[in-house]
Amino acid sequence: MIGSPVIVLSPTDNVAVCRRNVAKGETLAIEGGALVARGDVPLGHKVACRRIARGAAVIKYGMTIGTATADIETGDWVHLHNLQSNYIATRLRTAKVSS
Repeated sequence: MIGSPVIVLSPTDNVAVCRRNVAKGETLAIEGGALVARGDVPLGHKVACRRIARGAAVIKYGMTIGTATADIETGDWVHLHNLQSNYIATRLRTAKVSS
């Protein structure tokens, strides 16, 4: 939504992207409603628009970007601590990637 601190990039996304740093407890307007940030979320990072069960797909840009490694509640910060990326061989960026 225009003016909201978050943006949902595709109607099928289950995460929104922060347009600025978001503070714990802040109410975030999204299409069809609002959610409350359960923790601080940095600029450019993701916040869950709805509950994402452990093992479920995390969807951004209308595409699966990874898998939840823990249950993620609405308003939770979504990042490498609870997401296994489809783009990095492991959750840890320092891991060596085999060729």
